[in-house]
Amino acid sequence: MSKAVDMLKDAVRKGERIALISDSDVDGLSSLLILDNALREANTSLFVCGGPSHGINPPDIKAVLESEPRVVVTADVGISEHAAAAAFRERGIKFIITDHHYPCGKTAPADAIIDSCLANPSAEMAGCTVAFCLGASYRLSMKEDFDGIKIACDIETTGLSPSQNEIIEIGAVKFSGVKVIDRFSSLLKPSSHISAEISALTGISNLELEGAPDRVEVLRCFREWIGDETLIFHNAPFDTSFIDSEFRKYLGYSLSNAMIDTLPMSRSALPLQSHKLESLKDYFGIKAAAHRALPDAETAGKLYMILAHFRSPAFRVFAEQNLPLAALGTLSDNIALKGISRALVKKHLSGIFDVRRYSIKTLLKKLDISKKNLRRDLTLKLIPFLNTPKRMGLPHLALDILKADSRKNISKAFGRVKELNDRRQSEMRISFAEILTRIHGDGLIKNPVIMLKAEKLPEGLRGPTASRISQMFGKPSVVFTRPANADFWTASARGAGHDMLEAFRNCGGGAEFGGHPGACGIRINSAKLDKFIEDCGDYFKKQNARKTPPAPPSGVTTGKNVRRGGLSFRSGADVIWDDWLNKNIKKFLEILEPFGNGNPLPLFSGEGMTCVSAAQKGKKFLIRLKKNDKLLSIITNEDPGRGVMDVVFTALRRKKKIIFFLKSWKKKEG
Repeated sequence: MSKAVDMLKDAVRKGERIALISDSDVDGLSSLLILDNALREANTSLFVCGGPSHGINPPDIKAVLESEPRVVVTADVGISEHAAAAAFRERGIKFIITDHHYPCGKTAPADAIIDSCLANPSAEMAGCTVAFCLGASYRLSMKEDFDGIKIACDIETTGLSPSQNEIIEIGAVKFSGVKVIDRFSSLLKPSSHISAEISALTGISNLELEGAPDRVEVLRCFREWIGDETLIFHNAPFDTSFIDSEFRKYLGYSLSNAMIDTLPMSRSALPLQSHKLESLKDYFGIKAAAHRALPDAETAGKLYMILAHFRSPAFRVFAEQNLPLAALGTLSDNIALKGISRALVKKHLSGIFDVRRYSIKTLLKKLDISKKNLRRDLTLKLIPFLNTPKRMGLPHLALDILKADSRKNISKAFGRVKELNDRRQSEMRISFAEILTRIHGDGLIKNPVIMLKAEKLPEGLRGPTASRISQMFGKPSVVFTRPANADFWTASARGAGHDMLEAFRNCGGGAEFGGHPGACGIRINSAKLDKFIEDCGDYFKKQNARKTPPAPPSGVTTGKNVRRGGLSFRSGADVIWDDWLNKNIKKFLEILEPFGNGNPLPLFSGEGMTCVSAAQKGKKFLIRLKKNDKLLSIITNEDPGRGVMDVVFTALRRKKKIIFFLKSWKKKEG
């Protein structure tokens, strides 16, 4: 990250052109807008690549080179682009890749690579999140004091009094901006054994301290290492009183460095009950071990960055204008809604109405995107609309719309994309009806993964078809198409909560694949296709056989009035329905939202419920279930009949109502 930021700053300082090129789907387009905003003072050129398929094609490379850049930055693409990397390297152009895909084969060479799938595969992120991280790092680096060297420090002691107790561990991190320069970590041998309480609190044992270095030597090395740099502590009076006392006692020096204390910074900025380092670490989601000096020093350094820079007025404006775009791209790209991605969509998607870019505001108005049904409208209207140019082989049209800064500029491009979108929707309806007939007719619905060959399906509809199959049946799907006169097939895969990259790694068959866990692409020789399909089917059968009962949803806190002291979890459902849920279902669902890929709707089990009535509403039935004098109305596809039964159902918030849907039931005998 720091290397990429340095290259961008150098290019901006010299007035050199920076070319930004992204994939032409909504994730890529959002990434492009974020980087364009971050580099708004720079001399930039914007490009989108690809047609129906993913990647930087020769015409795209040619267009970028004609703009004569000195730096090229990719967004949501690039990790497998060897031809582009070679073309840029040949002309001495610096190449920065920001991506979230697993490479198809070897990683493309670049001067800097920021790829979340390579750095941390378990933290599934969209390309726009990676682009935001680069843009944010660049904006922060523009602050005058950002690159100054600072040292975050922490100590572990044998007690609370500098005059009666001793330091037993020092940890420190020296950093400049987002770049860690060096670390210092050492135990200090105490004058006597530490108590069991101190050992439990610090995680340091007497056995470890027996081999600790000499105290005076450690203090001397630490004094030389910190020099005159500014020191950062959380609750500085405690740490500095110990360090100053031991410097005076053993070295004859006082501690005279400038100090920054994150504790009063936190108290003035955050309305929290606890401002302990551990509490703040949890609040901001900082990942580090606890109660050891070096991890706590690293946490203090990250906390300083958040409080001193991330919450500054200028950066807050950048975040407010671009985090909603990152949320939009995340929502569009089959990313599992967990961790950072879930937080983005949950906290920042609604901010899309506050984005000041003319094209975004105009699209929200023209497509009638409402705040009440925001996620539904974005998913059904804006995202398909902006994806249409890519699907129909005219990706530049989406860029024309997003670059528009006036009504005149946007009208022509909008009208053209609307025509294409209407045509795409018509083709999709016809094609998908045929696909559904095949799925049911061939019995594919019974398989753990739905895999089908669709030779006549237009390439631009392959990805949307795979997505719709997964959404409709709740299963992984792989849709294959074959280019005319080719001896290979290409495919789009959607995971429906499964890691498709891991699946294909275990299936063999000679397929080339790349992407991210929730959505990836495949290319395979025709002679190997049938064996590959067979291997995938066997893999998912084994995976289903190994499934264990689901774990409790993360982040759910339960009260003492809940049955057996907490929510009960059973095989086949997530939660047993009880009085607590009956009263708090809205709060429960709010905690777990947003639902989607990687974060499905919770399943509730109701034991011994009596079906007292059923009324047909069109093709659906509204049944009323009773238990302990309480009634629950649930929508179902068929009438289960009257009597006592065990049921599994789910719930969904729509506007101010909670709607329940029956998933399965089992009648009680007698």
